[in-house]
Amino acid sequence: MARVNGGAILVRVFEQHGVDVVFTLHGGHLDAIYQAARGRPLRWIDTRHEQAAGHAADGWARTTGRVGVALVTAGPGVTDVVTAVTNAYLDCIPTLFLGGAAPLRDAETLPLQGGFDQVALMRPITKWAHGKPACVNVLTDPAVISPVTIVMVGGAAQPEAPAATGETIMPYDDNLRDETR
Repeated sequence: MARVNGGAILVRVFEQHGVDVVFTLHGGHLDAIYQAARGRPLRWIDTRHEQAAGHAADGWARTTGRVGVALVTAGPGVTDVVTAVTNAYLDCIPTLFLGGAAPLRDAETLPLQGGFDQVALMRPITKWAHGKPACVNVLTDPAVISPVTIVMVGGAAQPEAPAATGETIMPYDDNLRDETR
């Protein structure tokens, strides 16, 4: 069985659900995702600020009718998208905001871009905010993927903000596609 990191799984989940544009600002916590996306048919729009990524995802959803996706780094990256998340929430715009997090090994050391509960910050301004202690759990757990999928494919349109933490590398089974539907 091949081994794959959470970044590769996230890219596959994007592809499975028809996400082909992601707005982002590069940050170290997201490197595994960017590396996994190399050579894949995803269009990455790297903005100059997380606020721009958030508002671009919101604008994309408003103009195309498709889910707008913003991917930001931990800490200040997450706080910088709060206005975009709130705007999308108040107008019921289908968006998905993903925030990185410091590796679990650094959780109790007040890491550079951490030290606060990002999920708690997003909970009052999203339809659903969720975090797990391991990236792979968030992306492969049907209880987590299902609510996100409902919004991406239909259902009430409001922003979602699952937060993946850690840099877990796990065995990967190609049957993941069937498990997440």
